[in-house]
Amino acid sequence: MGKRPNSRALVLDAADALVSEVGANHMSLDAVAARAGISKGGLLYLFPSKVALLQGMLERYVERLENGTDAGAAKPKLSEARRLLKARYAARGNEDPDKQRTGSFSMIAAIAEQPKLLDPVRSAHKRIWSRLKKGTKDPELALLAWFALEGLLFVELFATSPLTRGEHDKFMKRLEKIADEASR
Repeated sequence: MGKRPNSRALVLDAADALVSEVGANHMSLDAVAARAGISKGGLLYLFPSKVALLQGMLERYVERLENGTDAGAAKPKLSEARRLLKARYAARGNEDPDKQRTGSFSMIAAIAEQPKLLDPVRSAHKRIWSRLKKGTKDPELALLAWFALEGLLFVELFATSPLTRGEHDKFMKRLEKIADEASR
């Protein structure tokens, strides 16, 4: 039996969906409340402003970026570099292809409203680089895999990737091998 999402998660899911559909400039608190199935007062209790909502979206993105979406699940021991790549891949959002880009849309929404909101993402990237430096034998190779994944996610964000699903999966497996190689 799955865990029921809390109101905060429902609001963030609704905001992510709206940003991906209409953009940050057209996302309203009224629309987010309606999409989440809560009152506007309930939304304002959780997030007193649109900026607070964008901050919440980015906080969740950073959490996923550093920990993955299933951090508590039992899984085989992964190298630090591979674990961070998997967390980054998971941070892009839901596995549903129509919703995969929500993490990136949260960042775009923040940039559109207030570029300073990206400071937590900048800090998370610094922490990840530090973890790659300390947790791998070849940090430059680990960072190369990280940036290759970032590039892939960027072209997927704008739906310009030339890769078929099979090529995408093959590329991801190769990145995982590179991450493991960097950790040996």
